[in-house]
Amino acid sequence: MKRAAMLYCADIDAPRYKVLKQRRQLPFVANDDAEAEGGDGKWADYSLDDAFRLRLMLDLIGGESTDETQLNGLGPSYAQSIVYNAMSRFPRHPLNQIEPRDWWAGLIVLEDNNADEGVFRFSEWYVGELEHLDAWVKEKATRPCAGPNASVTTRNLPVVRIFMVNVSRVATIVRRRAEELGLPEAEDFSEVPR
Repeated sequence: MKRAAMLYCADIDAPRYKVLKQRRQLPFVANDDAEAEGGDGKWADYSLDDAFRLRLMLDLIGGESTDETQLNGLGPSYAQSIVYNAMSRFPRHPLNQIEPRDWWAGLIVLEDNNADEGVFRFSEWYVGELEHLDAWVKEKATRPCAGPNASVTTRNLPVVRIFMVNVSRVATIVRRRAEELGLPEAEDFSEVPR
């Protein structure tokens, strides 16, 4: 599909797309042969997967409102990394879901307070159904530590924040917009690579 169609499917305007592209923060490789030859790249071919990845990244970034209710999310470079990583973790591409599932992607931030090294924060990335999130968080927050008499026990690290986006919603939006444009990619569930 052409750039205008991809932007419509991802629900992003051209100026914001150009900023992400100039900063090399797109969640896919933009194959803009026209741009390499001095054009603006608007005639390059994009896939429905490109639109999906871009919409997913935009949901991770947030900040699409201009009023005081604007809710910001993750930084673009970090969101880009999550999209690349998340796509390898799905058992089937979310655009290829035939049965309805509730896929989510995001991260948790944990805090480890080590007496010798101080406070250390780190993130763990999640991809899966929301109903499994609680068990996954408990697993990631549990850490082995030294117990009495050289035994090993466990401790629970505090969760600082959880940030999740609804991947199934993203897939629905992108497919619906592709259908509105009459794009054949909207109906073909076999063409999207995993």
